[in-house]
Amino acid sequence: MTRTGGPGGKGRLVYVTYQTIREGQAGHTHAVNVVRGLEALGWEVRFIHPGQGRFAPAKFIAIPVRAAGWLLAGKGDAVYLRGHFLALPVSVLARILQRPVFHEINGLVDEVRQTHPGFAFAIPLFARLLRLQLKSAAAVFPVTENLRRHVVDAFGATPGRVTVVGNGVDANLFRPSVRPEIQAKYGVSGFPYGFFEGALAPWQGLRTLVDAFAVFRQAAPENPDTPSLVIAGSGQEGAYLSKCAGQYRWLKWLGHVPQADLPPLISAARYCFCPMEASPRNRITGLSPIKLYEYMACAAPVIATDIPGQSDEVLAAECGVVVPPGDVFALSAAIRALHDRPETARRLGENGRRAVLERHTWRHRAEQLDEVMSKALSGRTGGAGRHEP
Repeated sequence: MTRTGGPGGKGRLVYVTYQTIREGQAGHTHAVNVVRGLEALGWEVRFIHPGQGRFAPAKFIAIPVRAAGWLLAGKGDAVYLRGHFLALPVSVLARILQRPVFHEINGLVDEVRQTHPGFAFAIPLFARLLRLQLKSAAAVFPVTENLRRHVVDAFGATPGRVTVVGNGVDANLFRPSVRPEIQAKYGVSGFPYGFFEGALAPWQGLRTLVDAFAVFRQAAPENPDTPSLVIAGSGQEGAYLSKCAGQYRWLKWLGHVPQADLPPLISAARYCFCPMEASPRNRITGLSPIKLYEYMACAAPVIATDIPGQSDEVLAAECGVVVPPGDVFALSAAIRALHDRPETARRLGENGRRAVLERHTWRHRAEQLDEVMSKALSGRTGGAGRHEP
């Protein structure tokens, strides 16, 4: 699919992602909000993506064809690529046409083993091709400081061309809100709860979270003020959560929840969780989880594990509690601490909302990208990326 929008006063950007665009997934949230933010700042963005369906080779072959059409017609001043091993043809064509290429990096090449296992044998080749792309990129935008070091050390990206641009949040959508009808819709009215939302991947730490909540509940008095655990999302750990929901009456798994329904569910929570595990992937890349910024924007206090990136944000904003990853008893103690100190929890939540408004909206992220890309276009054209209609 291709979508064109924005007035184009800053420049014409061909934005390419090979990830399927499904509402509720982090890739969808990031890409759509970055595109909207750049359009609001005056960029004309041609948003090329494979749509919402399942993987199909024809869709992925069509992406470079569509991108080439815009570039060869002279309707693209620059190319923005969400890092993907299939993006090489677009990158090469842009270089031939002397268009600057901006690369966004969200993870490791090795993640192909999980996302496209049939291509795992080619990981060394993909790594070499990515190295060629990053070394010649006009700018590289990793989402965490750990990834910044990784693309410089492992892939030879020029340090002066690498700028960390993390994830963000739509603070107009995600804001403190009271909507009893939404809580009633999901059966979470009339009782306090802690909340987790996101993809149910093994590295999210859900098993540690459930075990920690079980320890907390065993020690807590049995009364109406004792919180339950509510989890929203779908993924690999669904079968595990279904089993736990049958075992523990205090656990409620909602399945997939549309983004528009999340703010009131987050706002009503006593606290929210980012319990990610210390997997090799998380330690190498660091984390900039969108859920963290959504919790903060809704003024919910956060309990997060000490993974680079997310723990740095929590500590800097003073919006929650940081615990060691995989530590059931430390996580249980953090739940107990916020449960026993509601005024502290409220203050932490307010700090999070303030930090989001100051520096973590998608508008802030778009402005970071705009500053770097405008300079690159200005240096190439002698102007600010303007073009004849």
